[in-house]
Amino acid sequence: MHDYILNTTTRLTFTSTKYRPMGEAGLCYVPTRKWLRNKHCCINVKNPNDYYCFKWVMLSALFPAEQHSYRLSNYIEYRDTLNLNVANLTQNLLV
Repeated sequence: MHDYILNTTTRLTFTSTKYRPMGEAGLCYVPTRKWLRNKHCCINVKNPNDYYCFKWVMLSALFPAEQHSYRLSNYIEYRDTLNLNVANLTQNLLV
C-alpha cells in the first residue's frame, strides 16, 4: 500500500439531478453495467436492501479491500467510523 496524501484539489465537479424515487427497487443493489464492469475502474459494493449505498461507497474508498472489494463484509467493521445521518443527508439533498 502506498502512502499518498492529497495536498490540493484544483477542480471538483458536482452534478445533481431531480430526485425520482424508484420505490422498493431503489433500496436494492443495482449491478454495474457490463461495459463499465469490464473496465475494472469502479467498486460497486453489494449492499443489502438499505439506504446506506452512499455510506458503503465512501467506506470502500477510505478503507480499500485487498480482495473482493464488492463484498460488504470488507466494510462492516468500519460502519461506525463515518458520522452520516442518512435521514438528514437524504432530506438535505431533496431541498
